[in-house]
Amino acid sequence: MAIQQGNLKVVTNGLQLYYNREFLKSFSGQSRINFLYGGHFPNGNGMPQEVGSNPTNEVVYFPNNPSIYSDYVLRSTAINGNIYTEYEVDAYIIEPSTTYCMSCWYAQDAQWNGYNQSIFHARMTSTSGNHTATGGADPGTLIKSITIDGLTWEYRYQTLTSPSDATGFIAWYVGYPSNNTAGFRYYTHLQLEKGSYPTPYNDIANGINVRNETTTNLLTSTYSRLPTNWSVDGSGQGSIGTYSSIDTNTIRIVDVNSNTRFYFLLFSNFSASTVYTFSVKYRKVSGTPTLRFQIQWYNSSNVLVGSASFPTTSQINVFDKDGWQLAWYTVTSPANTAKVTWFIQDGDDYTTYNHTYDLKDPQIHASKYPTAWVASSCTSNTVTAGGGLIDLSGNGYQVDLNSSAVAFDSGGFYFNANAQGVLTTPVTNSVLDNLSNNSHTYEVWFKLLGTPPGLYGGYFFGRQGYHSGFYHDKGTPNIVYATTWYNDVTATNIGVTLSLNTWYHGVFINDVENSIRKLYINGVLRDSATLTKQLRQYASTTPYYLGAASTDYASNSIVSSAKAYNRALTAAEILQNFNATRKTYNI
Repeated sequence: MAIQQGNLKVVTNGLQLYYNREFLKSFSGQSRINFLYGGHFPNGNGMPQEVGSNPTNEVVYFPNNPSIYSDYVLRSTAINGNIYTEYEVDAYIIEPSTTYCMSCWYAQDAQWNGYNQSIFHARMTSTSGNHTATGGADPGTLIKSITIDGLTWEYRYQTLTSPSDATGFIAWYVGYPSNNTAGFRYYTHLQLEKGSYPTPYNDIANGINVRNETTTNLLTSTYSRLPTNWSVDGSGQGSIGTYSSIDTNTIRIVDVNSNTRFYFLLFSNFSASTVYTFSVKYRKVSGTPTLRFQIQWYNSSNVLVGSASFPTTSQINVFDKDGWQLAWYTVTSPANTAKVTWFIQDGDDYTTYNHTYDLKDPQIHASKYPTAWVASSCTSNTVTAGGGLIDLSGNGYQVDLNSSAVAFDSGGFYFNANAQGVLTTPVTNSVLDNLSNNSHTYEVWFKLLGTPPGLYGGYFFGRQGYHSGFYHDKGTPNIVYATTWYNDVTATNIGVTLSLNTWYHGVFINDVENSIRKLYINGVLRDSATLTKQLRQYASTTPYYLGAASTDYASNSIVSSAKAYNRALTAAEILQNFNATRKTYNI
């Protein structure tokens, strides 16, 4: 399997809390949807949305690549300097006047003699004609790079904004132009999403890093689980087969000379002239079942006002994941719509066959694209929605990221609102609960952006209440202090002057045994002073904060990674942690 990227060489002795925006095991991602599917080329398959590519592009076995999901990558070259080398992927999800982001991992071998980093050529359609969204030789923005077996991979992204008269279509011509006569280029993790920066790779069709936007399943708890409350008939084509629940969310249908159809009638949760996506997961067990949706729209008087024309499997967007297929159909409701009837059945009209298949997770929501299934509704960027932050220390301090103080950029959590940030509440009398009362180390990767937005300076990692930890000065916003509170309610600082908009690795130590406090930046001791009194003895379950200790104590910063240790790290350990993570920040 491909090499997994992560901070695998950090010091773990005494580690009690560890969040890392750059590591998927900690941060599943901001709640965005990748509108492309199979961009990691699973099992050597091309992307379902690929059209019109030339034969100089092929999916090849290449296990030493940055993906943790696939041993295959897209490889492209050119024949006799053919500048039109491209791998075209299309999507039909563009909204007018909206910013989108394309991203991928990219590499070129030593023999490549064509254009460098020509990755992000794209076009959109609008009512006024074709619209070139990005130039052919645009390399985009480099986020980070890594060398694997002598080949340097670069993670790059490019933003584009749709025209005000966009009609929904976008084509990404990956690798156009090339203009080479030798060598190869390689790509993986092709992603297209809303926003001005990339989030960690996800693929809803293949069940990878799936997280949800703020989503409401309009079926609510009434119809969101099959077969609960759904009706069943023989579809007018034959008798009803047999069906049974094989787990909480899954039913198995056996049709032997029958055609079992599940449906509900006249559900009142819909509006006129609105885009809806109908989705369900199905899995073939035996025979050759297909899938069909029939959608009927009614007004408030139960009069039929329109219907979808019996889409078949070939018309429904269907992609495989471990035998399951995510099937969805996007349609605009007619005028006067108030209710909907939905039929799901095998797409075969004949009654002389033997088919077995499974169904689960029906969903309807108001969007052009499917999102992860929810029984009723979910809030974005929470742990239960597949987002939030997972504590890599193993102590289980998972936290949601739906605070109004938290936004995101290409490198971390962005804090610039005058509001409380993310809080982690320790278990009573746990090691983390007692950590700041004794010797401890706070470690954080951060970038100062400007003046803190509240009445005072902002604390971006430490303990709440009498706010100890890293402090962002308001009067001189390129100064960072490390604040220690004593138990007699006095405070003392050590500090350093830094540059704005620059990544730094900061380590703050309160060493009770040796009566000293220290501040390291990028592995180098920058300030220190004596500990003269007993440390503040915090009340049990006092939270730790990230980004902003509270309103009016909010930083203006980006924080990417944060650790807390229940001991004083040594200089060698601090340098070890810095060296283990610095390449992520191009240092």
